[in-house]
This record gives sequence, structure tokens and C-alpha cells, in this order.
Amino acid sequence: MMKYIVLLLTFIAFTNAAEIKDINEVTGFSFLGVEAEVTASSEMQHKSAMAVASKASAGVGAMDNCQNCVYVLERIKQGYQYLLPSICVEIFSKEGEGPGKEAYGVCHQVLASLSVWGNNVRHWLHYGCYKAESYGAMELIRPCPSHIICSQMADFAKKPFCDKVKQDVLKPGF
Repeated sequence: MMKYIVLLLTFIAFTNAAEIKDINEVTGFSFLGVEAEVTASSEMQHKSAMAVASKASAGVGAMDNCQNCVYVLERIKQGYQYLLPSICVEIFSKEGEGPGKEAYGVCHQVLASLSVWGNNVRHWLHYGCYKAESYGAMELIRPCPSHIICSQMADFAKKPFCDKVKQDVLKPGF
């Protein structure tokens, strides 16, 4: 009998503590139920990742595939502490309902691609990658830039998320 009373009291306490919201009012971290844990530093990390993603590809409006991939990798580099699919929820909430649907789908393609390319991505993040110059020089860049990693990873249609970066050309006379 005591077990049922404790269970009933626990249920009542939980239902009184939990605030029921309309799904249209829930966005981003609040959708994940962690709105109390959002800090200024996590907001700064989001702004930093968005800045890098916007530099990766000059786009207007919704995030394109390259920006989406760069954003996901930048959040991972920053030590994202939640489950990775919640990055997609974050993108959806920041982009809005219209463009957010496509960006959300692309984000999940990036995560699926990470399951295939995960070992390579981990290697590139920890040990870097080489930049080959047109005159034969090789330079190690650590960690490998996110847009370079995204130019190696492919979506479901086997198309890279970002275009390959062209090599620097050595001009005569220098």
C-alpha cells in the first residue's frame, strides 16, 4: 500500500512541476526540455558556429547544404554536450518553419554521413589534414577546417556537402 502512495505522490509532483506547452510555442532547447541549462556560453557557441557557417558559403536566406554541414561540425568541435540530433532541432528553431524543414532534413543527412565518415572526421579533427599547394608544398592544418571536411563527406545522393576548395596558384614573379 505504501508503494502505491509513494508512486501516486511522485506522479502528482511530476505533473504539477511539468509545464505543458503548445507544440507551436516550443523551439530549440525548450523542445529538448533543457531550457534551464542554456547559458550565455551556449548562445555564444551557436553564434560562433553560425558565423563560421555563413563564411563557408555565401548564401542568402536559408542555410544551404555546405553551411548546414559546417554548422554541425563547428558545434561538434565546440564540444556539444547533448545528443547530436538535437543540433538539427536547434537549426530548425533558428531557421523558422519554412526554410527550417529543409535545413532540418539536411542536418540529418550530415549526421547520417558522419556515421559513414566518422573515423575519417575524427582523424581530421584530431590530427589535421594537408593543404597541397600548386607548386608541390604540403602544409598540415590542425584541426582540419570544417568546410574541407564537408567537401569530403557526401549526402544521400553521393554529392559532397561543400564544393572542393581550389588550390592557390603561384603567380610568376613572386
